[in-house]
Amino acid sequence: MSVPNIYMKADKSKKMSITYKPKKKKRQRTCGFMARQKTKSGKKILNRRRTKGRKKLTV
Repeated sequence: MSVPNIYMKADKSKKMSITYKPKKKKRQRTCGFMARQKTKSGKKILNRRRTKGRKKLTV
């Protein structure tokens, strides 16, 4: 005997949260030019992008 669907209903008042909430300051701090300049690997990234001829090096 199967269980009736009334017991398996989801609560519609609880909504799922949106994962991506963009913030300009946070993005600058993690992906910005100065953040790249601080680390050795970040400088490598900048140099790679320069040699490739990217118009924008960072955000």
